[in-house]
Amino acid sequence: MLLILLACTSPSDTEGPSGVAAAASGPVHLVRLTHRQWENAVVDLLGLSGSSGLSDAFVTDVTTSTFDNEASALDVTPTLWQQYQAAAEALAEQVVLDPELYAFNVPDDLRPSGPVPGPAERDAWLQSFGALAYRRALSPDELRALTAVFEASGDAFQSGDPFVDGVRGSLVAILQSPAFLYRHEGVYLDPAASELSPEDLATKLSFALWNTLPDEALRAAADDGLEPLAVTAEVERMLAAPAAHQMVVDLHRQLLHVDSYEHIFRPSEEVLGIDVFDDSLPAAMQREVYTFVDELVFHGGTVRDLFTSPDSFVDEKLAAIYGISGVVGDELVPVALDPAERAGLLTLSGFLAWEASVTEPNLIERGAFVNDTFLCVDVPPPPANVPPLPEEVEGLPLREVVEDHTSACGGGCHTALINPIGFAFGKYDETGAFVPEDRGQPIDATGTYTFEDGPHSFDGAVALATVMAEREEVHRCYVTHLLTYLEGQVPTSADEAQVARLTEASLSGTPILDLISDIATSREFRALR
Repeated sequence: MLLILLACTSPSDTEGPSGVAAAASGPVHLVRLTHRQWENAVVDLLGLSGSSGLSDAFVTDVTTSTFDNEASALDVTPTLWQQYQAAAEALAEQVVLDPELYAFNVPDDLRPSGPVPGPAERDAWLQSFGALAYRRALSPDELRALTAVFEASGDAFQSGDPFVDGVRGSLVAILQSPAFLYRHEGVYLDPAASELSPEDLATKLSFALWNTLPDEALRAAADDGLEPLAVTAEVERMLAAPAAHQMVVDLHRQLLHVDSYEHIFRPSEEVLGIDVFDDSLPAAMQREVYTFVDELVFHGGTVRDLFTSPDSFVDEKLAAIYGISGVVGDELVPVALDPAERAGLLTLSGFLAWEASVTEPNLIERGAFVNDTFLCVDVPPPPANVPPLPEEVEGLPLREVVEDHTSACGGGCHTALINPIGFAFGKYDETGAFVPEDRGQPIDATGTYTFEDGPHSFDGAVALATVMAEREEVHRCYVTHLLTYLEGQVPTSADEAQVARLTEASLSGTPILDLISDIATSREFRALR
């Protein structure tokens, strides 16, 4: 019962380092870790050799944002609380039963020198491990509560080693504590403070750029005050680390709905003698997106490049879809695609195949996705009584089928927003392959879309991508996505100046990685929100 009571303690019930109650010490902003962040954090904190897999069973979070780290939607339901408890108990048991894990979490200099540990030895371990888990020093109240847990654990586990039992019980409690499960922005600050404390800023930086706990170097920088110059140096160091690559991939995985590629299915079809749509192809499409984004972002690519680059990475089956010969095997290799047919994210095979039915492309869904994801235009769902698009009308090109089906909308969403962009993708079939004809007739892929600076016409997806790459709202939409992901919340009117600054920088050709650095080193990122 003692362990459960500690886990349920609200951060506002604890005292700050000065002994002043946190509830009266200024703004409090609690941001629960996402399941991915929880998983990464326990791996790094406990020294696990790989993912624990425990978060796979956690109840799915429901957010209204594009990303799963939306602060306002991340609460702890009764079910999740029970799952946190079960996970904490399983991890604590794993640590004390594995000699290597125990040595990692209880190094020699923190172990008792004799058979009966004293209070100094107990407190030294609690303060050392607790500071890692909580990303700051333990408060006096927290140390007292954990001490009680430590002392009571001998009776609870009865292994014969009171120190090991104390470690196990404390691990169970710490891993359920709000101080571990939440990022605390401003809990221990003076009421007049306007910026995060160095510890809270280090934590925010680490979970924004790495989706995990601060490492030793970042903790040391926080101990030294983490002044703006130090923040810049740390952000530069962090963006050069492998975890930053994982962050960029995760951001675009969610933005582009790449997980949905797992559900792509097509009847078996041979292209260049290859059975293209086997079980491996959706995964190859996912890897293509991840590699494309990673290579572009970490080699100085800009938002404009996201829409215009003809380069990609293919294996044998993807090469067949793109009409490329000479690629063998399932390893991705860099290729230059035909620039008349391919340009950036909008023409990669996965997006085109995902936004298609089993037998034909879905121009409506392709158009709606581009509006929503790259133009930040909120396209409402169709009314419930609208019948589905006819699968095929004999002798009638797909474009005409769509026009006839959506004509009742008049100047509404379809005519003004969805159809013009969707028609640009008419020359890509349900596999993502480029096809010049539909039902024996040349495909009309022309369209005119009214952007903020007026109407622009285009013929095909490459031309559309070229037009979009120069539009201010496209750059503003993308930097808004960056800001949403890194801050963990959708920008508000208070963020308009920052969004405008980032948009201007993007339009001027600032690399995406520099835009990320700009956000992480900004005054707004340090500010209490």
